[in-house]
Amino acid sequence: MRKLRAWNSIMKKWLFKGLDICEITDAINNDLLSECEVTEHTGLYINNEPIYCGDILENNIGLRGLIEFHNAGFVWKYKNLKGAEIYSSMNDGFLKNKKLIGNIYENKHLLDADTDK
Repeated sequence: MRKLRAWNSIMKKWLFKGLDICEITDAINNDLLSECEVTEHTGLYINNEPIYCGDILENNIGLRGLIEFHNAGFVWKYKNLKGAEIYSSMNDGFLKNKKLIGNIYENKHLLDADTDK
């Protein structure tokens, strides 16, 4: 079952986390999601934490990237050591040497090039 979460950009907080599609549909019908961005769970977990679109992951050498839905699949978008933008598919073994450090809604600064690691 697809799980979703909803970030309210006005209130700057999560209104819903881990809802299934039926629960989100009810929230939409009751106008609870105005000013919200809904993101989808990838089906993957790090240390029992679900990974959603918009989450920021860091690998073992300090590269940080964003989980996105791109070309019909979830990817980790990051810049390599030369500054080139890379889209890495989230296949088996993808989470090895990665940790969840935040998301673009609460921690967008973590993707800034000058952020201390």
